[in-house]
This record gives sequence, structure tokens and C-alpha cells, in this order.
Amino acid sequence: MSAYAHRNRNPLLENNELQQIAADMAQRTTGVRPQPRKRGRPRKIRDPEEEKRDENTKRRRARVPIVDVDRPRIVAWHNDGKSYAEIGRLLGYNADAVGKFVRLYKTTGRMHPITHKQRACGANRVKHTLEMKLVVVALFLLEPEMTQKKAMEIAKCEFNVNFSQSAIRKMLKDARFSLKSLVVRKVSWNTPATLQSRQGYPEFIRAMQARFRLLYYDEQNYNVHMHRSRGWSPVGRKAVVERPDRTAHGGAVSLHLAITEGVGVVHAMVVNKDADQVTTRQFIEGLVAACRRLDLSREPGDIRPWMVVLDNDKQHHATHVTDFMIDANLSYCFLPPYSPFLNPVRGCTGVLITSALLTMRRSCIRLSTRSPT
Repeated sequence: MSAYAHRNRNPLLENNELQQIAADMAQRTTGVRPQPRKRGRPRKIRDPEEEKRDENTKRRRARVPIVDVDRPRIVAWHNDGKSYAEIGRLLGYNADAVGKFVRLYKTTGRMHPITHKQRACGANRVKHTLEMKLVVVALFLLEPEMTQKKAMEIAKCEFNVNFSQSAIRKMLKDARFSLKSLVVRKVSWNTPATLQSRQGYPEFIRAMQARFRLLYYDEQNYNVHMHRSRGWSPVGRKAVVERPDRTAHGGAVSLHLAITEGVGVVHAMVVNKDADQVTTRQFIEGLVAACRRLDLSREPGDIRPWMVVLDNDKQHHATHVTDFMIDANLSYCFLPPYSPFLNPVRGCTGVLITSALLTMRRSCIRLSTRSPT
């Protein structure tokens, strides 16, 4: 081991000059004291005679390979009820060796070990059928938290064929499965009542389109001041950085948007805070004014009133928001519970953000390529 690795591993050794200066600088800048480090246990000094006795004991305890003639005897005596220790004393073997052989025999059914030549010829290989592979893949589809060891045991019990974790891993690879972070889906999101409400939502929208001009409204919160989750710091110290809270002065921005068929964006608003009841009321007031302007350019004969489609956020159910829509003769309805994906505005926010980023990038390129005056 090099001196650098030994110095970083052993906390009893002193730091070199660079490490000590970096540690002092980190404590002055962050104000955090170094974390206590666990000291290693000192090495026990043993007597040479004691080590020699231990070596002799290890030699006496060395396992003797089981002869082929004794293997049927071990199986027969074990079936008669003899213990591993008794069989070992009768035949002169270690009890652990006898137990290992009996367990291997119960698992594989083989009395004699496979030679290297047989292993090279594929004597220990099992041909897994397509049905077996489909069952293993279905186990992981039904339970994403399924472990390879658990799937191996279930497949063994189902088909009475040996499976290994490497075989399970190869089946998953062939099926193009990969390990991902779990996405938690609450049970309340897909209750029978919610599923029934989603199934009837298309018919409801088609019926409302014949009576109303539909407006789809949604908002999205963003954090403009994105930051990293990791940082550099000396060994034994935390990487500390100060950041403001996520407020109007800390990067919180909300985008409110309303669209309709045939027009596109009816009204949009950007606020330097997260969406709440106040911002929702302000947006609805601007939306009512925008709808009145659109009424001046309606097609002849179109007398359908406006209806805004909202999701089930708590600010949309606020009393002063709903009362204002009633006073302004603006009808409203709500999406099925836990179904924000049914709102077409969801597909527009991503396009708007991408367009804004492209515009900012073009502006930066234009400023960087401009010749100095």
C-alpha cells in the first residue's frame, strides 16, 4: 500500500501539509467541525508458539475429500436418521463436509460431483424453455420489487428445474429489462370510482362541446434557481452551502395558461410565486376579460357560452374563485380525480418551456458573436 493510501485510511496518522491547510480552510469557510472518525482497533500481538499451535489445529481440521465409495453410505445412514457428526466419526470425515454433501445431494440429486470435462460439455446446464422465461419475466412485471433470488426460488418450485441468479439475470437482459428507480403510485389514484369517472369523461366532453366553448386551464410551478445536490469538501467534513428559501426571491415561478380549440392560447400569466388561491383568482379575472374580447370576433350564429375545465387542485375549489366565476357567468367543471393527464394544457407547457430555452440560447449566441464596438 502506498503512503498516500495508508495515510488516508489510518486516522491515527497526522495529515500532511496540504491536507491540514485544506481542513483548516474548510472549517473557517463552512463553520462545521470535522466529523469524529472511528479509530481502528490496534492489532493484537500474538505469541509465536500460539500461532504455531493454531496452524497445527487448522491442519487437523482440514477437510478430507469424500471418496466415491462412501457417498452411498452417507446417504443411506442419513436416511436412517444418523446425524452429520455420527456419520463423520464412522467414516473419518468432518461433519461440515458430510453436511455439505448431503445438502448438495438433496438439491441436485447427484451422488457424484461433475468433472471438469463434463462441465465443459454442458452436463450441468439446464435448457430453459420459452414458457419458463415468460413466467420469470411475468414475475417482475407483476412485482417490480421482486429480487432475483426470490424469482429463482419461485421458478424452481413451479417447474422443478434448477435456476440460478445468473440465469434469471440473463432472462431479464434478453427481455430488455433494466433496474430503475421506483415510481410510487398511490392506491387512491386508481380506485374503481376514479376509473369509472375517467371512462365516462370523453362522452361528457363531447356533450359539453355541443353546448359550450371549452377552455382548458392549468398551472405549473417551476424553480428557476436550480442547484446541484453534491459538492466537494475535504475528507471527514460536510459540503455546506447556503441557499435562500423557495419564495418569490428564491426562484419560485408559476406559469398559468388557458387554451381553447381553434384559437390556441387565450390567456397566459407568469407570477413570481407558487400557484395559490390569490394567483388563481387573478388569472381567472384576466381570462374573463380575454373571453369578452374573443366574443367580439365570434362566427355568426355561435352563441355558446364559455366553460372552463379545471383540475382538482385545492385552489380551484376555493370559494372566492368559484364565486367570481359564477358572478362573471363563466361556467366551470372539473377533471376526474387524480387525472391531470386528461388536460391538454399539459402538452403545451413543455413546448413553451422548450421554446423559451431555445430563444434564450439564440440570444446568448447572438450576444457572444457580436463584434465589440
